[in-house]
Amino acid sequence: MLAPADMVLSRREREVADLVAQGLTNRAIAERLFLSERTIEGHVEHAFNKLGLNSRTQLAMWANASGASGPASQPAAAGFPAQLTTFVGRQKDLASLRGMLSESRVVTLTGIGGCGKTRLALELARNLQVRDKRRVWLVDVSAVGDPALLAQTVAASLGVAGRGSSSDALMDRFRRVAGVIVLDNCEHVAGACAELVASMAAQCPNVRFLITSREPIRVLGETTWRVQPLAVPLENASLEQVARAESVMLFMERARLAEPGLELDQSNAGVIGELCRRLDGLPLALELAAARVGVLSPSQILARLDDRFTLLGDGRQPRPARQQTLRATMEWSYDLLTDEEQLLFRRLAVFTGSFNLEAAVAVCAIDQLRSESFVRLLGQLIDRSLVSATGPVRGEVRYRLLETTRAFASELLSAEPQATEIAGRHAHLYASIAIEAGRRLGGPDAGDWIDLVAEEMDNLRSALLWAITKDHRLALEM
Repeated sequence: MLAPADMVLSRREREVADLVAQGLTNRAIAERLFLSERTIEGHVEHAFNKLGLNSRTQLAMWANASGASGPASQPAAAGFPAQLTTFVGRQKDLASLRGMLSESRVVTLTGIGGCGKTRLALELARNLQVRDKRRVWLVDVSAVGDPALLAQTVAASLGVAGRGSSSDALMDRFRRVAGVIVLDNCEHVAGACAELVASMAAQCPNVRFLITSREPIRVLGETTWRVQPLAVPLENASLEQVARAESVMLFMERARLAEPGLELDQSNAGVIGELCRRLDGLPLALELAAARVGVLSPSQILARLDDRFTLLGDGRQPRPARQQTLRATMEWSYDLLTDEEQLLFRRLAVFTGSFNLEAAVAVCAIDQLRSESFVRLLGQLIDRSLVSATGPVRGEVRYRLLETTRAFASELLSAEPQATEIAGRHAHLYASIAIEAGRRLGGPDAGDWIDLVAEEMDNLRSALLWAITKDHRLALEM
Protein backbone atom coordinates (compact mmCIF):
# COMPACT_ATOMS: atom_id res chain seq x y z
CA MET A 1 0.00 0.00 0.00
CA LEU A 2 1.34 3.41 -0.93
CA ALA A 3 2.16 5.74 1.94
CA PRO A 4 0.43 9.14 1.92
CA ALA A 5 2.20 11.43 -0.49
CA ASP A 6 3.14 14.06 2.08
CA MET A 7 4.78 11.39 4.28
CA VAL A 8 7.04 10.15 1.48
CA LEU A 9 8.25 13.22 -0.40
CA SER A 10 8.89 16.79 0.59
CA ARG A 11 6.52 19.44 -0.73
CA ARG A 12 8.99 20.47 -3.43
CA GLU A 13 9.76 16.87 -4.39
CA ARG A 14 6.02 16.24 -4.67
CA GLU A 15 5.64 19.30 -6.87
CA VAL A 16 8.45 18.11 -9.14
CA ALA A 17 6.90 14.63 -9.32
CA ASP A 18 3.59 16.16 -10.44
CA LEU A 19 5.37 18.03 -13.24
CA VAL A 20 7.28 14.91 -14.28
CA ALA A 21 3.88 13.22 -14.54
CA GLN A 22 2.82 15.96 -16.95
CA GLY A 23 5.72 15.00 -19.22
CA LEU A 24 7.97 18.01 -18.56
CA THR A 25 11.74 17.76 -18.88
CA ASN A 26 14.03 18.87 -16.05
CA ARG A 27 14.77 22.06 -17.95
CA ALA A 28 11.07 22.81 -18.43
CA ILE A 29 10.38 22.11 -14.74
CA ALA A 30 13.25 24.41 -13.75
CA GLU A 31 11.80 27.21 -15.88
CA ARG A 32 8.34 26.62 -14.41
CA LEU A 33 9.56 26.70 -10.78
CA PHE A 34 12.31 29.32 -11.26
CA LEU A 35 14.98 26.91 -10.04
CA SER A 36 18.20 25.63 -11.58
CA GLU A 37 18.16 22.48 -13.70
CA ARG A 38 20.68 20.89 -11.31
CA THR A 39 18.31 21.51 -8.37
CA ILE A 40 15.51 19.76 -10.25
CA GLU A 41 17.82 16.83 -11.02
CA GLY A 42 18.48 16.56 -7.28
CA HIS A 43 14.77 16.53 -6.43
CA VAL A 44 14.10 13.83 -9.02
CA GLU A 45 16.99 11.72 -7.71
CA HIS A 46 15.76 12.10 -4.12
CA ALA A 47 12.27 11.02 -5.21
CA PHE A 48 13.74 7.95 -6.93
CA ASN A 49 15.68 7.00 -3.79
CA LYS A 50 12.79 7.53 -1.36
CA LEU A 51 10.30 5.61 -3.51
CA GLY A 52 12.65 2.88 -4.74
CA LEU A 53 12.12 3.89 -8.39
CA ASN A 54 14.60 4.12 -11.26
CA SER A 55 12.83 5.92 -14.13
CA ARG A 56 10.77 9.02 -14.82
CA THR A 57 7.98 6.82 -16.18
CA GLN A 58 7.74 5.01 -12.83
CA LEU A 59 7.75 8.33 -10.98
CA ALA A 60 4.93 9.62 -13.19
CA MET A 61 2.89 6.47 -12.56
CA TRP A 62 3.47 6.81 -8.81
CA ALA A 63 2.40 10.48 -8.87
CA ASN A 64 -0.87 9.65 -10.60
CA ALA A 65 -1.61 6.56 -8.50
CA SER A 66 -1.01 8.46 -5.24
CA GLY A 67 -3.48 11.20 -6.09
CA ALA A 68 -1.12 13.88 -7.34
CA SER A 69 -2.61 16.97 -8.86
CA GLY A 70 -1.23 15.82 -12.19
CA PRO A 71 -2.75 14.92 -15.53
CA ALA A 72 -5.76 12.96 -14.33
CA SER A 73 -7.26 15.90 -12.43
CA GLN A 74 -6.31 18.79 -14.69
CA PRO A 75 -9.14 20.80 -16.23
CA ALA A 76 -9.57 20.87 -19.97
CA ALA A 77 -7.37 23.30 -21.83
CA ALA A 78 -9.25 26.59 -22.18
CA GLY A 79 -8.97 27.74 -25.76
CA PHE A 80 -5.83 28.87 -27.53
CA PRO A 81 -3.06 31.15 -26.32
CA ALA A 82 -3.80 34.78 -27.11
CA GLN A 83 -1.55 36.13 -29.86
CA LEU A 84 -0.06 39.55 -29.22
CA THR A 85 0.85 40.16 -32.86
CA THR A 86 -1.09 39.94 -36.10
CA PHE A 87 -0.93 36.99 -38.48
CA VAL A 88 0.72 38.05 -41.75
CA GLY A 89 0.27 36.41 -45.16
CA ARG A 90 -0.14 32.69 -45.96
CA GLN A 91 -3.78 33.04 -47.05
CA LYS A 92 -3.26 30.48 -49.84
CA ASP A 93 -1.77 28.06 -47.32
CA LEU A 94 -4.78 28.47 -45.05
CA ALA A 95 -7.24 27.82 -47.87
CA SER A 96 -5.34 24.75 -49.07
CA LEU A 97 -5.00 23.32 -45.58
CA ARG A 98 -8.70 23.73 -44.81
CA GLY A 99 -9.46 21.66 -47.88
CA MET A 100 -6.77 19.14 -47.00
CA LEU A 101 -8.18 18.61 -43.50
CA SER A 102 -11.58 17.88 -44.99
CA GLU A 103 -10.06 15.02 -47.00
CA SER A 104 -7.31 13.67 -44.73
CA ARG A 105 -7.60 12.53 -41.12
CA VAL A 106 -3.94 13.35 -40.33
CA VAL A 107 -2.23 16.48 -41.68
CA THR A 108 1.32 17.29 -40.62
CA LEU A 109 2.88 20.72 -41.11
CA THR A 110 6.62 20.24 -41.56
CA GLY A 111 9.41 22.72 -42.16
CA ILE A 112 12.66 24.10 -40.86
CA GLY A 113 12.67 25.55 -37.36
CA GLY A 114 11.46 29.14 -37.37
CA CYS A 115 9.41 28.85 -40.57
CA GLY A 116 6.12 29.51 -38.78
CA LYS A 117 4.52 26.07 -38.42
CA THR A 118 2.97 26.72 -35.01
CA ARG A 119 1.60 30.14 -35.92
CA LEU A 120 0.09 28.76 -39.13
CA ALA A 121 -1.49 25.85 -37.23
CA LEU A 122 -2.99 28.20 -34.63
CA GLU A 123 -4.43 30.46 -37.33
CA LEU A 124 -5.87 27.48 -39.17
CA ALA A 125 -7.38 26.18 -35.92
CA ARG A 126 -9.06 29.52 -35.28
CA ASN A 127 -10.44 29.54 -38.80
CA LEU A 128 -11.88 26.08 -38.25
CA GLN A 129 -13.49 27.25 -35.01
CA VAL A 130 -14.86 30.57 -36.26
CA ARG A 131 -15.78 29.81 -39.87
CA ASP A 132 -16.55 26.12 -39.76
CA LYS A 133 -17.80 25.95 -36.14
CA ARG A 134 -15.63 22.91 -35.51
CA ARG A 135 -14.34 21.87 -32.11
CA VAL A 136 -10.59 22.17 -31.86
CA TRP A 137 -8.20 21.20 -29.05
CA LEU A 138 -4.54 22.27 -28.76
CA VAL A 139 -1.75 20.30 -27.09
CA ASP A 140 1.85 21.58 -27.05
CA VAL A 141 4.15 18.57 -26.55
CA SER A 142 7.45 20.44 -26.79
CA ALA A 143 8.21 19.92 -23.08
CA VAL A 144 7.70 16.13 -23.17
CA GLY A 145 11.09 14.65 -22.36
CA ASP A 146 10.10 10.98 -22.25
CA PRO A 147 8.15 9.59 -25.23
CA ALA A 148 6.51 7.11 -22.86
CA LEU A 149 4.74 10.06 -21.22
CA LEU A 150 3.27 11.51 -24.41
CA ALA A 151 -0.22 10.00 -24.05
CA GLN A 152 -0.28 11.06 -20.41
CA THR A 153 0.66 14.62 -21.34
CA VAL A 154 -1.98 14.80 -24.07
CA ALA A 155 -4.60 13.46 -21.67
CA ALA A 156 -3.61 16.02 -19.04
CA SER A 157 -3.83 18.89 -21.52
CA LEU A 158 -7.26 17.76 -22.68
CA GLY A 159 -8.61 17.18 -19.20
CA VAL A 160 -9.09 13.46 -19.77
CA ALA A 161 -9.01 11.14 -16.75
CA GLY A 162 -9.56 7.40 -16.46
CA ARG A 163 -8.63 4.37 -14.41
CA GLY A 164 -6.76 2.62 -17.23
CA SER A 165 -3.96 3.86 -19.43
CA SER A 166 -3.94 7.40 -20.74
CA SER A 167 -4.25 6.10 -24.31
CA ASP A 168 -7.38 4.13 -23.44
CA ALA A 169 -8.85 7.11 -21.60
CA LEU A 170 -8.27 9.35 -24.63
CA MET A 171 -9.95 6.89 -26.97
CA ASP A 172 -12.91 6.48 -24.60
CA ARG A 173 -13.29 10.25 -24.38
CA PHE A 174 -13.06 10.98 -28.11
CA ARG A 175 -14.72 7.87 -29.56
CA ARG A 176 -18.04 9.68 -30.02
CA VAL A 177 -16.68 13.21 -30.43
CA ALA A 178 -16.05 15.16 -33.64
CA GLY A 179 -13.33 17.77 -33.99
CA VAL A 180 -9.63 18.47 -34.63
CA ILE A 181 -6.79 17.81 -32.18
CA VAL A 182 -3.72 19.98 -32.78
CA LEU A 183 -0.46 18.38 -31.60
CA ASP A 184 2.26 21.02 -31.69
CA ASN A 185 6.07 20.49 -31.77
CA CYS A 186 6.16 16.71 -32.17
CA GLU A 187 9.53 16.16 -33.86
CA HIS A 188 11.37 14.90 -30.75
CA VAL A 189 8.63 12.35 -29.95
CA ALA A 190 7.61 11.53 -33.53
CA GLY A 191 7.46 7.76 -32.99
CA ALA A 192 5.29 8.00 -29.88
CA CYS A 193 3.11 10.58 -31.61
CA ALA A 194 2.61 8.28 -34.60
CA GLU A 195 1.62 5.41 -32.30
CA LEU A 196 -0.89 7.54 -30.37
CA VAL A 197 -2.40 9.13 -33.48
CA ALA A 198 -2.72 5.77 -35.23
CA SER A 199 -4.54 4.28 -32.23
CA MET A 200 -6.87 7.24 -31.79
CA ALA A 201 -7.59 7.55 -35.51
CA ALA A 202 -8.65 3.90 -35.60
CA GLN A 203 -10.93 4.22 -32.57
CA CYS A 204 -12.21 7.80 -32.97
CA PRO A 205 -13.61 8.06 -36.52
CA ASN A 206 -14.73 11.70 -36.27
CA VAL A 207 -11.50 13.14 -34.93
CA ARG A 208 -8.88 14.63 -37.23
CA PHE A 209 -5.31 15.53 -36.33
CA LEU A 210 -3.30 18.62 -37.24
CA ILE A 211 0.35 18.11 -36.31
CA THR A 212 3.38 20.37 -36.42
CA SER A 213 6.82 18.77 -36.59
CA ARG A 214 10.14 19.41 -38.28
CA GLU A 215 9.69 16.03 -39.95
CA PRO A 216 6.73 13.77 -40.81
CA ILE A 217 5.60 11.44 -38.03
CA ARG A 218 5.13 8.65 -40.61
CA VAL A 219 1.72 7.31 -39.68
CA LEU A 220 -0.52 5.56 -42.18
CA GLY A 221 -2.74 8.06 -44.00
CA GLU A 222 -0.60 11.07 -43.08
CA THR A 223 -0.66 14.00 -45.51
CA THR A 224 2.38 16.27 -45.27
CA TRP A 225 2.34 20.00 -45.96
CA ARG A 226 5.79 21.58 -46.10
CA VAL A 227 5.63 25.11 -44.69
CA GLN A 228 7.85 27.25 -46.86
CA PRO A 229 9.59 30.46 -45.79
CA LEU A 230 7.71 33.63 -46.68
CA ALA A 231 8.13 34.96 -50.21
CA VAL A 232 11.00 37.42 -50.66
CA PRO A 233 11.24 40.16 -53.30
CA LEU A 234 13.46 39.69 -56.32
CA GLU A 235 16.60 41.74 -56.67
CA ASN A 236 15.95 45.13 -58.31
CA ALA A 237 12.23 44.81 -57.55
CA SER A 238 10.14 47.98 -57.61
CA LEU A 239 8.90 49.60 -54.41
CA GLU A 240 5.44 48.15 -55.02
CA GLN A 241 6.84 44.64 -55.55
CA VAL A 242 8.95 44.85 -52.39
CA ALA A 243 5.94 46.03 -50.40
CA ARG A 244 3.82 43.08 -51.60
CA ALA A 245 6.34 40.41 -50.54
CA GLU A 246 5.05 38.62 -47.44
CA SER A 247 8.50 38.56 -45.81
CA VAL A 248 8.69 42.35 -46.09
CA MET A 249 5.14 42.70 -44.79
CA LEU A 250 6.06 40.67 -41.70
CA PHE A 251 9.33 42.52 -41.12
CA MET A 252 7.64 45.91 -41.36
CA GLU A 253 4.74 44.86 -39.15
CA ARG A 254 7.10 43.72 -36.40
CA ALA A 255 9.66 46.51 -36.89
CA ARG A 256 6.94 49.13 -36.31
CA LEU A 257 6.44 47.67 -32.83
CA ALA A 258 9.97 48.85 -32.03
CA GLU A 259 9.95 51.96 -34.27
CA PRO A 260 6.36 53.11 -34.96
CA GLY A 261 7.46 55.77 -37.45
CA LEU A 262 9.25 53.35 -39.79
CA GLU A 263 7.94 53.47 -43.37
CA LEU A 264 8.89 51.55 -46.49
CA ASP A 265 9.96 53.94 -49.23
CA GLN A 266 12.41 54.32 -52.08
CA SER A 267 15.25 55.10 -49.68
CA ASN A 268 15.07 51.80 -47.78
CA ALA A 269 13.12 49.35 -49.97
CA GLY A 270 16.29 47.90 -51.53
CA VAL A 271 17.93 47.37 -48.13
CA ILE A 272 14.85 45.82 -46.54
CA GLY A 273 14.30 43.57 -49.56
CA GLU A 274 17.91 42.37 -49.38
CA LEU A 275 17.60 41.89 -45.62
CA CYS A 276 14.59 39.61 -46.14
CA ARG A 277 16.41 37.66 -48.85
CA ARG A 278 19.50 37.20 -46.68
CA LEU A 279 17.27 35.89 -43.88
CA ASP A 280 15.65 33.44 -46.31
CA GLY A 281 12.15 34.74 -45.54
CA LEU A 282 12.20 32.81 -42.24
CA PRO A 283 9.59 34.37 -39.93
CA LEU A 284 11.61 33.76 -36.75
CA ALA A 285 14.72 35.38 -38.22
CA LEU A 286 12.68 38.30 -39.57
CA GLU A 287 11.02 38.90 -36.21
CA LEU A 288 14.33 38.74 -34.33
CA ALA A 289 15.84 41.19 -36.83
CA ALA A 290 12.81 43.49 -36.60
CA ALA A 291 13.25 43.61 -32.82
CA ARG A 292 16.63 45.27 -33.44
CA VAL A 293 15.04 48.20 -35.28
CA GLY A 294 15.21 51.24 -33.04
CA VAL A 295 18.70 50.26 -31.91
CA LEU A 296 20.00 49.62 -35.43
CA SER A 297 18.71 50.80 -38.79
CA PRO A 298 17.77 48.19 -41.42
CA SER A 299 21.01 48.93 -43.28
CA GLN A 300 23.04 48.40 -40.08
CA ILE A 301 21.27 45.11 -39.46
CA LEU A 302 21.99 44.01 -43.02
CA ALA A 303 25.67 44.89 -42.67
CA ARG A 304 25.95 42.66 -39.61
CA LEU A 305 24.26 39.54 -41.00
CA ASP A 306 27.57 37.73 -41.51
CA ASP A 307 27.41 37.29 -37.74
CA ARG A 308 23.67 36.65 -37.68
CA PHE A 309 23.72 34.21 -34.77
CA THR A 310 25.15 36.87 -32.47
CA LEU A 311 23.04 39.67 -33.91
CA LEU A 312 19.82 37.67 -33.63
CA GLY A 313 20.74 36.17 -30.29
CA ASP A 314 18.64 38.11 -27.78
CA GLY A 315 17.33 35.50 -25.35
CA ARG A 316 14.85 37.94 -23.77
CA GLN A 317 12.16 37.41 -26.39
CA PRO A 318 8.88 35.96 -24.98
CA ARG A 319 9.30 32.63 -26.76
CA PRO A 320 10.08 29.01 -25.89
CA ALA A 321 13.78 28.56 -25.11
CA ARG A 322 14.44 26.79 -28.43
CA GLN A 323 13.11 29.83 -30.34
CA GLN A 324 14.55 32.70 -28.32
CA THR A 325 17.59 32.88 -30.58
CA LEU A 326 18.27 31.83 -34.13
CA ARG A 327 21.12 29.64 -32.92
CA ALA A 328 18.90 27.82 -30.41
CA THR A 329 16.44 26.98 -33.17
CA MET A 330 19.21 25.55 -35.37
CA GLU A 331 20.72 23.61 -32.47
CA TRP A 332 17.35 22.04 -31.61
CA SER A 333 17.06 20.67 -35.16
CA TYR A 334 20.71 19.58 -35.31
CA ASP A 335 20.53 17.71 -31.99
CA LEU A 336 17.68 15.56 -33.33
CA LEU A 337 19.90 14.18 -36.13
CA THR A 338 21.85 10.93 -35.97
CA ASP A 339 25.66 11.15 -35.96
CA GLU A 340 25.76 10.21 -39.63
CA GLU A 341 23.18 12.85 -40.56
CA GLN A 342 25.05 15.48 -38.53
CA LEU A 343 28.29 14.67 -40.35
CA LEU A 344 26.76 15.03 -43.81
CA PHE A 345 24.86 18.17 -42.81
CA ARG A 346 28.09 19.84 -41.64
CA ARG A 347 29.96 18.92 -44.81
CA LEU A 348 27.22 20.14 -47.14
CA ALA A 349 27.97 23.66 -45.90
CA VAL A 350 30.91 23.73 -48.31
CA PHE A 351 28.47 24.12 -51.22
CA THR A 352 27.21 27.56 -52.17
CA GLY A 353 24.01 27.71 -54.17
CA SER A 354 22.68 24.34 -55.28
CA PHE A 355 24.43 21.01 -55.88
CA ASN A 356 23.59 17.56 -57.21
CA LEU A 357 23.94 14.09 -55.71
CA GLU A 358 27.14 13.29 -57.58
CA ALA A 359 28.83 16.45 -56.27
CA ALA A 360 27.77 15.70 -52.70
CA VAL A 361 29.26 12.21 -52.94
CA ALA A 362 32.47 13.40 -54.61
CA VAL A 363 33.12 16.06 -51.96
CA CYS A 364 31.71 14.60 -48.74
CA ALA A 365 32.16 10.80 -49.00
CA ILE A 366 35.25 10.36 -46.85
CA ASP A 367 35.86 8.51 -43.57
CA GLN A 368 32.57 7.35 -42.03
CA LEU A 369 30.34 8.57 -44.88
CA ARG A 370 29.92 5.94 -47.59
CA SER A 371 28.69 6.85 -51.05
CA GLU A 372 25.92 4.23 -50.97
CA SER A 373 24.35 5.93 -47.91
CA PHE A 374 23.96 9.37 -49.50
CA VAL A 375 20.49 8.91 -51.01
CA ARG A 376 19.17 7.78 -47.62
CA LEU A 377 20.94 10.52 -45.67
CA LEU A 378 19.94 13.29 -48.06
CA GLY A 379 16.35 12.07 -47.90
CA GLN A 380 16.45 12.21 -44.11
CA LEU A 381 17.88 15.75 -44.11
CA ILE A 382 15.14 16.79 -46.54
CA ASP A 383 12.49 15.18 -44.32
CA ARG A 384 13.94 17.07 -41.36
CA SER A 385 13.74 20.33 -43.36
CA LEU A 386 17.48 21.08 -43.22
CA VAL A 387 18.05 20.55 -46.95
CA SER A 388 15.61 21.49 -49.70
CA ALA A 389 15.24 19.68 -53.03
CA THR A 390 14.43 21.58 -56.21
CA GLY A 391 12.61 20.26 -59.23
CA PRO A 392 14.60 18.36 -61.85
CA VAL A 393 17.13 20.47 -63.77
CA ARG A 394 18.41 18.75 -66.92
CA GLY A 395 16.90 15.53 -65.60
CA GLU A 396 18.38 15.59 -62.09
CA VAL A 397 17.18 16.85 -58.71
CA ARG A 398 19.35 19.52 -57.12
CA TYR A 399 19.71 20.33 -53.43
CA ARG A 400 20.25 23.51 -51.46
CA LEU A 401 20.74 24.76 -47.91
CA LEU A 402 19.08 28.03 -46.90
CA GLU A 403 21.64 30.73 -46.18
CA THR A 404 20.79 30.69 -42.46
CA THR A 405 21.08 26.91 -42.30
CA ARG A 406 24.33 26.96 -44.25
CA ALA A 407 25.80 29.61 -41.93
CA PHE A 408 25.09 27.37 -38.93
CA ALA A 409 26.51 24.29 -40.68
CA SER A 410 29.61 26.27 -41.70
CA GLU A 411 30.38 27.07 -38.09
CA LEU A 412 30.21 23.37 -37.27
CA LEU A 413 32.27 22.40 -40.32
CA SER A 414 35.05 24.81 -39.39
CA ALA A 415 35.62 22.81 -36.20
CA GLU A 416 35.79 19.47 -38.03
CA PRO A 417 39.28 17.96 -38.56
CA GLN A 418 38.43 17.20 -42.21
CA ALA A 419 37.29 20.78 -42.98
CA THR A 420 40.39 21.61 -45.02
CA GLU A 421 40.15 18.39 -47.02
CA ILE A 422 36.44 18.97 -47.71
CA ALA A 423 37.11 22.49 -48.98
CA GLY A 424 39.93 21.22 -51.22
CA ARG A 425 37.81 18.44 -52.68
CA HIS A 426 35.05 20.98 -53.43
CA ALA A 427 37.49 23.35 -55.13
CA HIS A 428 39.09 20.65 -57.29
CA LEU A 429 35.71 19.25 -58.34
CA TYR A 430 34.43 22.60 -59.58
CA ALA A 431 37.78 23.54 -61.05
CA SER A 432 37.54 20.41 -63.20
CA ILE A 433 34.06 21.50 -64.34
CA ALA A 434 35.34 24.98 -65.22
CA ILE A 435 38.32 23.61 -67.15
CA GLU A 436 36.23 21.09 -69.08
CA ALA A 437 33.61 23.75 -69.87
CA GLY A 438 36.34 25.93 -71.35
CA ARG A 439 37.30 23.12 -73.70
CA ARG A 440 33.73 22.41 -74.75
CA LEU A 441 32.49 25.93 -75.46
CA GLY A 442 33.34 25.64 -79.17
CA GLY A 443 31.82 22.17 -79.60
CA PRO A 444 28.38 20.89 -80.58
CA ASP A 445 27.24 20.60 -76.94
CA ALA A 446 28.35 24.13 -75.99
CA GLY A 447 24.80 25.09 -75.03
CA ASP A 448 24.61 22.34 -72.43
CA TRP A 449 27.92 23.40 -70.92
CA ILE A 450 26.86 27.03 -70.79
CA ASP A 451 23.72 25.96 -68.89
CA LEU A 452 25.82 23.87 -66.53
CA VAL A 453 28.21 26.74 -65.80
CA ALA A 454 25.28 29.06 -65.12
CA GLU A 455 23.78 26.51 -62.72
CA GLU A 456 27.09 26.00 -60.90
CA MET A 457 28.23 29.62 -60.90
CA ASP A 458 28.06 30.05 -57.09
CA ASN A 459 30.16 26.93 -56.51
CA LEU A 460 32.59 27.90 -59.29
CA ARG A 461 33.16 31.31 -57.69
CA SER A 462 33.71 29.68 -54.31
CA ALA A 463 36.20 27.22 -55.82
CA LEU A 464 38.09 30.03 -57.55
CA LEU A 465 38.37 32.02 -54.32
CA TRP A 466 39.76 28.95 -52.54
CA ALA A 467 42.26 28.33 -55.34
CA ILE A 468 43.44 31.95 -55.33
CA THR A 469 44.44 31.65 -51.69
CA LYS A 470 45.44 27.97 -51.53
CA ASP A 471 46.52 26.79 -54.99
CA HIS A 472 47.67 29.46 -57.46
CA ARG A 473 48.28 26.93 -60.22
CA LEU A 474 44.74 25.63 -60.01
CA ALA A 475 43.41 29.21 -60.03
CA LEU A 476 45.30 29.93 -63.25
CA GLU A 477 43.93 26.77 -64.89
CA MET A 478 40.40 27.86 -64.02
